[in-house]
Formats: sequence, C-alpha cells, structure tokens
Amino acid sequence: MRTAALCLLCTALVGCNLEVTEVIVSGIVLDEPYFEGQPVAGVEATSLDAMLEPYSTVTSDANGLVSLPVAAAQDMFIELRGPGYAPTLFAGEAGIFDLPLSDGELYMASDTRAAELTAEFGDCASDATGGIIEGEVRVWMAGEQTSDVSLVGNAWVMVYGTDNEEFTPCFLDAEGDPAPESQTLTNSTGRFAFFGLPPDSYVLEVAFRPGGTPDDPPDSELDAYYWYYKAHMVEDGIAPFHPAWVEFAT
Repeated sequence: MRTAALCLLCTALVGCNLEVTEVIVSGIVLDEPYFEGQPVAGVEATSLDAMLEPYSTVTSDANGLVSLPVAAAQDMFIELRGPGYAPTLFAGEAGIFDLPLSDGELYMASDTRAAELTAEFGDCASDATGGIIEGEVRVWMAGEQTSDVSLVGNAWVMVYGTDNEEFTPCFLDAEGDPAPESQTLTNSTGRFAFFGLPPDSYVLEVAFRPGGTPDDPPDSELDAYYWYYKAHMVEDGIAPFHPAWVEFAT
C-alpha cells in the first residue's frame, strides 16, 4: 500500500475468499532505505495484528530475507530489532494475498540514528526523549522513487496520539539546516520529524497543497489533498517514512 512506510496494497474483499486468515509478507531487510543499503542478517521481525497483539516472529536469514506471517485483511504492524539497531517500526494494511516487498521497503535504523536526527533537527528536538516518527514527503510518480524531482517542499505534517494529542513537527530549511519556528511546512528537502513520542498508536497526517509555500499551510480540506498513515511506537523506537507518499487527486 502507499498508505504507510510499506507500500502494501490492501486488496478489496468483495467476491474474495473470506476464509483467508493469514498471508506472508516477504522482503530483504536493508540497513538503509531506497535500495541503497546492505542486507542485515539476524534481524528479529515481529508482526502485530490490528489490535497490536503479537502475531508471529521470524529471523532474517544470511541474505537478510524475512518471510513473515501476518493476519490477513486488516491493519498490520511490523517491528524489526537487532544488535546495533534501534527498534524500527513499520505499518500497513494486509490484504488476502502473499506480498513480496521490494528491497529497501524494510530497513533498520542504526542505534545512533536518534542522536543523528536530534542533531540534524536542532533546537526543535534538543530536549526530546522517547520515540521518533520521521521521514520525507514525496509525490507518487510512476516508475520514479528516489530522485529529488519527487520531493514535496510544501507539505503540512501532523501526528496524533490515541487521545488526539497533537505533537509538534520539526522541519529542515531549503539548505537542510534546522528550520525556524516560522516554517510550518516541509521545504525542498521534504523532511520532517516528531520527537519525544511515548509508546502508543499514532496517525500521521500529510496535507499537500500544490502551489503553497513552506510558510503558508493549508487551512482546510478544500485547498489541499490529505493522506493518513498509521504508526505505532515502542520505547526508544523509530518509525521511518521514507517516503510518505502523496499523490494528486484524480
């Protein structure tokens, strides 16, 4: 789907075999997103069902491959853990068919990643402790995934907890430095981060208004396109969205 860090397509159930209760999500776990990393062996991958109950656990093989059973036809969550890495968290929607993932859709955040992000985003993150949701907004373009053409420099981003608590986003400016407080949208890097998140379930909301500017956020659903992504957090975890896809309405 292009709803969450994993591109897991949820299959419509109309006319399908409703007796399917389990499917297999398979892919190679890398140490970087976007096909740029190396496979990671020995990763403990755990799937959780829509109620965040553990469903299955497997270990990546010598080539980084995991074949992870997940509960079919519902929201699903994946936790990746391994020595030298922070707990790395993904979410998606499982359909009723097995799903092979492209390289780089499952990847690990190093155990220094939190400190790197804190330094990158500056004062906005300096006093934060806890989990992190971070990523970059890209517009969906068929056949294109990683070039700067797809980066969205005018997206509004918000994270909500289960009690609808809002968390403050951090952004980078056009040079990749910590953005001033006056900047309320992503800039040309497309980057964002939320720090200090306690263990909980979250919704990441991304709004994209063609023609907007980093200092001029959308103020209603009438002038922007909205996308929603689910996430969950564990202690000191990182939930990366590389990318958080948006696309033009049709």
